[in-house]
Amino acid sequence: MARANVVLVTVAILLFCGLLVSPSQGQKKNRGKSSTQQARQRLSTALQQRAEAARKLQETRAKLAEAEAKLKTALAKLRKTREELQHRYEAKPEVLQAKRQLRQAQQQYSEAIGPVLGKLHATQDHMKTVEEANRARAELAKLRADDSLQIEQHAKRIMELTRQINLPQQLERDAIRSDPKAAAALERLQQAQTEVSKRVAEARAAAEKDPACLAAVEEVQKSKEELAALERDLELQAGELARAEAALLSARGALALSLQREQTAGGRGHARRRHRAARAHERPAAEKTESGQKPAAKPAAQNQ
Repeated sequence: MARANVVLVTVAILLFCGLLVSPSQGQKKNRGKSSTQQARQRLSTALQQRAEAARKLQETRAKLAEAEAKLKTALAKLRKTREELQHRYEAKPEVLQAKRQLRQAQQQYSEAIGPVLGKLHATQDHMKTVEEANRARAELAKLRADDSLQIEQHAKRIMELTRQINLPQQLERDAIRSDPKAAAALERLQQAQTEVSKRVAEARAAAEKDPACLAAVEEVQKSKEELAALERDLELQAGELARAEAALLSARGALALSLQREQTAGGRGHARRRHRAARAHERPAAEKTESGQKPAAKPAAQNQ
């Protein structure tokens, strides 16, 4: 009978303590669960945002590759269009006539300077000048690899050697200008070269103004603008992906911390409950001892 009373008192104390303690523990537990749920939701959102940023970045990269290929095609089309138009415009009579006159002037010039240069090359002065030019050319090759001289001395010596190397050509030019027939042929050649350059430039300018060329140029310009816009988008989306990855890392850390706190709080609550139960079991026995009652003896079977 005494043992039954002890058990009833113990149960009553445990229920009373549970009523007093459970609300506070429930609130803490709910707060822990709420914090963990928020952390899980934050992680889920971060994962979605990271996936969306990665998807957009991948799409932009694909569009950028397409834009680069489009620009490459547009440039190839522009080159081909220009070549075709230039060939067409340079095939006009005035251009062809200027080129024929240039070929004639070149032939006349070669015939006029042949005797002049032959006479010059046979002189001892020219031979000596050629030998000195060859030695200067060899010395210049060595000097370019030598860094022992100061910069000013090095540059001055290079100028002297270059002048010496070019001296034979200078003698040839002087001889041609001194001969009336060769000088006249040179003047006609220069005039023919100027005329050809003028006609070709006019033909190419007309080709650039051709509607087909203008359309090809416009297509290239649009492709460049599209590519530039995609490059800017790619840079922005790369930044968004970096921020999403940082947010994901932060969300994972927050969830790990919340789980750790929840686990720690659960362990502490379990220890407190065990401690209270032990105290509650010991209290009735202590009260009976103080009142002069002895605890009931354990059955012999339990002692054995």
